[in-house]
Amino acid sequence: MGYNDSIIEKEVVQFLINFQNVILARDYGDYDEQIEDIQEHYENQWNRVTEKYYKSDLWPKPEDIAEEFSNNGIDFLDEFRVLYTELYYRHAHAKVGSNKSRDTSPALQEMMYCRFKSWDNYVEFFNKIINTEHQPYWHLPPQWLWDIMDEFIYQFGQYRQYRSKMGNKSADEIDYLKHTGDDKWNIHSVLNVLHSIVDKSQIEESLAVYTGKNNQDTEVTEFGHNLMYKYLGYFSLIGLLRFHVLIGDYQLAITSIEAIPAQLLYNLKDIEWFITTNYYYGFALLMMKRYQEAINILQRVLNYIERTLNRAGSAPQRTVQYKIDQQEKRVHQLYELLAICSTLYPCKLDDSIEEKMRAKVGDEKLARMADGDEKAFEDVYGHVAPKFVPLGSPPLDSQKAVTYANAQLQKRVFMCEVRSQLQLPAIRRYLKLYTTMELPKLTSFLSKNQDFSKEHSTSMENATLSYLMTCKVKMALAGGEDFDKTCPSTSKILNAPEPRPVNEDDVNDDNGPSVDFYVDGKMVHIADTAVEKTYGKTFLKLIDQYHKYEDQASQIGKK
Repeated sequence: MGYNDSIIEKEVVQFLINFQNVILARDYGDYDEQIEDIQEHYENQWNRVTEKYYKSDLWPKPEDIAEEFSNNGIDFLDEFRVLYTELYYRHAHAKVGSNKSRDTSPALQEMMYCRFKSWDNYVEFFNKIINTEHQPYWHLPPQWLWDIMDEFIYQFGQYRQYRSKMGNKSADEIDYLKHTGDDKWNIHSVLNVLHSIVDKSQIEESLAVYTGKNNQDTEVTEFGHNLMYKYLGYFSLIGLLRFHVLIGDYQLAITSIEAIPAQLLYNLKDIEWFITTNYYYGFALLMMKRYQEAINILQRVLNYIERTLNRAGSAPQRTVQYKIDQQEKRVHQLYELLAICSTLYPCKLDDSIEEKMRAKVGDEKLARMADGDEKAFEDVYGHVAPKFVPLGSPPLDSQKAVTYANAQLQKRVFMCEVRSQLQLPAIRRYLKLYTTMELPKLTSFLSKNQDFSKEHSTSMENATLSYLMTCKVKMALAGGEDFDKTCPSTSKILNAPEPRPVNEDDVNDDNGPSVDFYVDGKMVHIADTAVEKTYGKTFLKLIDQYHKYEDQASQIGKK
């Protein structure tokens, strides 16, 4: 079929009628059975019909489906119209995004910009969720709710990419942008939606009760007890994490999910949510230079992923191939994040995780990064970084493009940090060989590097001392040292944020560089900080882990 083909097969119409009945039926006796039927129609049958009839075509427009329903004597109910429209635009985005050659058919050309009308449908859907006094009688499975929030943020990024580049826009596209204005798909509008869902669902209050942080009787409305609202609120918190990472605000990104207890992420039924959350959280920690915390979290996450994915039947897999590919890509990016962090903050890694990291990243690239090769860092960062959202909107009558301005800014920030540490790996290697070393001797070792000699030809000894102090400070920062406590200031920071609570699961006393030093005049004194392990503490940790696994096993047995 071509894009102009308006014939709607009877099988398609009947499938959509059944789909509407399954979602909006009031006579289902069992909630779980209804959710399973909706999931079957959404995940399997929708994709089967798409593959059969709309693999190279767009799904029929909502108004055409309404006409077909009417011809069959069936009302096209408002709730299902909104849900179908969401799927319609999602499919349209996938078709336009995969069409690299820009198909010349009028319908697809029109969809190059008309797909962004999905904003109005999202507003209508979220209004049904937010601006209501009573919870809806219909429900959606968690996987569909996740995909709605995932697609909402994805389409926001797609529009910002589209709006940031005014070259080669047709007259129709310019006219569409003039009439649309900058109110739709802007940063504040998307943030307002996400925060409104969080507030309506009362997810933060529910999580506070769940973690025991709020022992008082928190007043929770009917929406706070509704399972669909709980999932939407939970996914909105994760959406805020992703949103803030995409615009480059990493502190807000980390703050966004502080309400979510770490253990709850491991109890999620779908591994896709778990992987996505930890990818964006890990990237935010990297850009905030919290390397030790990132390493501890990434190792634990990757251990869990490997155990889960390798255990048959333990995690439901998506039937859509692009979702499976996306999941595999995210896991690979988690290993690359670990490679960057462990290079900038050398420490002992779990043997199995280190072996898999070397297999995925490559020994040659890891060696180049350890030697301070900027190109190696750029290559790995280019693959691990998300697709940042452009923040600018050039004038409609210009040919300007600011598509990559934000991405280039984030890359410069990262590479600036890398360049400030280029000599640190070599310094650590030399210090491990001595207990004391004169400063001129260390300078002579470093001067064998041509880049060091060129950059500091006039005062190499002062440069060495500067690098030693840099190494000291960066290791302290990366290890989580609070300088407000160790080096208190007499001045007070206005509107200072609350201290970040320390998660005991993210603390590993054995994880960190094994070399420390101090400088006395012209002499560097080196101390090996690796101490003999206290087996009692390790034994107590293992007992605690065993009790956690025992609790999880007992909960599974009750289901």
